[in-house]
Amino acid sequence: MINGKNRLVKTTVAFVVAIIPSLMMV
Repeated sequence: MINGKNRLVKTTVAFVVAIIPSLMMV
């Protein structure tokens, strides 16, 4: 349960980190 949630958090963080620079350029 915790392990799966941890993976979800890491995926969300990686997604946000990848999106932020794109928003900054626009």
